[in-house]
Amino acid sequence: MNAIVFAVQAPAIALQTAMDSQLGYPHAGVDAGAGRHVSGAQGSTTHAAGVIAHPSGLQWALQESPEILAAEGQVPIGAGVRGPLGADWFP
Repeated sequence: MNAIVFAVQAPAIALQTAMDSQLGYPHAGVDAGAGRHVSGAQGSTTHAAGVIAHPSGLQWALQESPEILAAEGQVPIGAGVRGPLGADWFP
């Protein structure tokens, strides 16, 4: 899984917020998670991607998806470094 990795949490959350704004999130009733689609009255998709914390607490990442990749041209990734997340991210 590829992601944009940060050494500090705040820029990761700032990128998530900027991506969400660029992509028009939240989307009411689009996806409740795990592929379950529901009406707007039951739930909403609030983020294009979530910030993942490394178990060490020393890195944070925003998972890349086709939607995130499409928005990267309009939203600079700042101090983030693009790369794969290794098995140590998911012990």
